Amino acid sequence: MNIEDIIEFELEGISRTIIDYTNDCFIKSYAEKLLTTSYYEQRENFLKVVNRLFDWYSKQIDEILESPFAFNKDNHQFCYNLLKTLSQV
Repeated sequence: MNIEDIIEFELEGISRTIIDYTNDCFIKSYAEKLLTTSYYEQRENFLKVVNRLFDWYSKQIDEILESPFAFNKDNHQFCYNLLKTLSQV
């Protein structure tokens, strides 16, 4: 999937998946900011938000995938992979 498709179709899903999962107010704030920061007009800020979310997911993904209490594990893996792609722009 290319960057434009991720930005156009997947950002809201990434944001909602993270917000529904975490209790961390900072991460929820970054996930919300992901939806309001334009990749095209505020690229530097957009990439900062993406990198913070990707760093968080990098530390959490194994725990999420192994937890018997986490739901939508495939969605989390998908979000993690999309953020990884965005972080490599």
